[in-house]
This record gives sequence, structure tokens and C-alpha cells, in this order.
Amino acid sequence: MKDQFDRLREVASWPRAEVLVIPAATTNHPGLEGGFKLVRVPDSDMVVYQETRQAAVWSWSRNPSTTMWR
Repeated sequence: MKDQFDRLREVASWPRAEVLVIPAATTNHPGLEGGFKLVRVPDSDMVVYQETRQAAVWSWSRNPSTTMWR
């Protein structure tokens, strides 16, 4: 687990990467179903792309501080 944490710290230091942590008490979040990509588009929407066993899903929000992904 230490190696995983060290790798996350390394990636977090990259200029175009951000590591976000989902709190353990979270019950509804795209990351709980599998991998997802969170994309911030300048002067536009924040976009979540998620691939699940059943479908590929795009979600977006004009206000990145909303709780639609919690």
C-alpha cells in the first residue's frame, strides 16, 4: 500500500494531473462503479466520463461545486 500511496503522490505532482479522494462514507459516486475521468473544460462544463459494465456515461455540470457526483 505504501507503494500505491507513493505513486499517487508522484502523479499529484504532475502539472496536468490532480488526485481526488472519495471519502469512505460516500454512498453514490461514479468512482464506486469503476474507473472514471473528470475533465475540467475552461469556460465551460465540468465533465465526468464513466465506463460501466452496462454503458458508457457522460455527465456534466456548469457549476463544479454541485454535488451531482456524490
